Amino acid sequence: MAFYKLFLERETMHQLKRFYLLFALVLSIGFPLITFTQFVEPVTITQNFTNAQQIVFEHEAIEQTSLWDYLPQLLWTVYGIGVLIFSLKFVLNLNVIFKKIHCNPKLKAHRYINVLLNDEVTPHTFFNYIFLNKYKYESQQIPQEVFIHEQTHAEQKHSLDILFIELLQILFWFNPLLYFIKRDIKLNHEFLADKAVLLNGIQPSQYQQLLLAFSSNAAEPQLANAINYSSIKKRFTIMKTQTSKQKMWLRSLLLLPLVALTLYGFSERKEVVNGEILTSLEIIETLDLFLNENGELLLNDKVVTLLEIKNLFQQNKNLQVSVKIYPDANKEIKDNIFSDLRTIGIKKITICTSQVDEFLNQQKATPEEVAEYNKLAKKYNAQPKEKRVVKLDDLKRLEYIYNKMSKDQKASSEPFPDCPPPPPAPKVIKGKELPPPPPIPADATPTQKKKMQNAVDDYNNKVPPPPPPPAPKSPLDHVIEMAKKGASFYYEGKSISSDEAISLLKKNDKLNISTKESNSKQPKVYITTKPIVIKN
Repeated sequence: MAFYKLFLERETMHQLKRFYLLFALVLSIGFPLITFTQFVEPVTITQNFTNAQQIVFEHEAIEQTSLWDYLPQLLWTVYGIGVLIFSLKFVLNLNVIFKKIHCNPKLKAHRYINVLLNDEVTPHTFFNYIFLNKYKYESQQIPQEVFIHEQTHAEQKHSLDILFIELLQILFWFNPLLYFIKRDIKLNHEFLADKAVLLNGIQPSQYQQLLLAFSSNAAEPQLANAINYSSIKKRFTIMKTQTSKQKMWLRSLLLLPLVALTLYGFSERKEVVNGEILTSLEIIETLDLFLNENGELLLNDKVVTLLEIKNLFQQNKNLQVSVKIYPDANKEIKDNIFSDLRTIGIKKITICTSQVDEFLNQQKATPEEVAEYNKLAKKYNAQPKEKRVVKLDDLKRLEYIYNKMSKDQKASSEPFPDCPPPPPAPKVIKGKELPPPPPIPADATPTQKKKMQNAVDDYNNKVPPPPPPPAPKSPLDHVIEMAKKGASFYYEGKSISSDEAISLLKKNDKLNISTKESNSKQPKVYITTKPIVIKN
């Protein structure tokens, strides 16, 4: 808008100004949505250091709730009320125009339709409808210059520009600059109509007197183009101005650095290592890491790379690192990790082996999950093994909780129920299925048992064993399948893209996944580090 006011508004290149104002709105919305990706090489560290300084730090996280936590809900409520009010205002303005068209006589003149009103109104236009005072029209008191002016509004579709800015005002009603740019768009429409009148051979002085006679300080129709007194002075000044082609080209070229500057200033930039987007880390004083048995560094249950830690350290040179070590971690892996951290430049490294047990205990199943597991396991263990039938959903839930339980929890819980193998596949001869032999009864005589066992052996030898059941899909395969279906992904309650979801699963396959509406057109996949509780 500053560029328009300084370099364009007083010039006569009105068509360029029209598209400039419209594209300024479009680009203002589009530029922040553009993301530039910078590819960087991963950091490889080979230098080794020993005798690392060890300092122990302890801190306690305290969660507090304040009125600020409800600020987002309050702001969204205010925004929704504003959208509702401006939507109603827009609909009412459209209704006023449609009512005028429907309830008043209309005369078609070429491509335009003159709507004759009994009210004393300033001539105004909405698409191909030109609204005029009926008495003045029938008594031929409306000059031809006014018709040319209004017909230009209709021919150049100026109403489309106004509808566009009005719809934007519904969504961005809180932005005061929209009100100023809407005024500039309407004023430029008058410049275009004035130019069309003068190109028809009308003398500027005669036309200016005519404008003064037909201008009015009455409220201008919101969705129409009308002759307005408040803009007369600027319009008279523009009529006397002539912009040379050289000046027009020079000012047009100035748009290139303006577009480049705003594109660079308001677009988003992300760094990518090996095709994966780096996770932004919060600037903190103490970085609590956990070194697991695989030699991976975890931050808040997420695997972090040395490059991410280095970027964080460059933002805060006083960063202190606290590393909790898994008891079974390989000594060589531990030495390499500490060597790499020292190479990055981090000098204060804390070894918190005393807190490892507490950390690992946090990874065990919750009491609710243990109670759910015991209930299911007890139910199936009570059934005879040879007649036991375990539902697939229950089996999956038992396996999930059992794998999550700690050693102490497994020792004090119900044993995992043994699942009987599936019955042998029926023998097929010439398209007919033969059922398998019945089980050998316990009260059969030795001769009967021998004959029946021979029949079972003969059946088993002739019938090929059933194929093994297909392996269950991995979490990564499930996420990829959902991405192909166009699913929406959420990580810890925050919306993420499918690429980011796949990247998370590649880094950490221990993440919990909950899929809702998997058979719908747009399933929802929730990814979290916290346990997922299935409620009936």
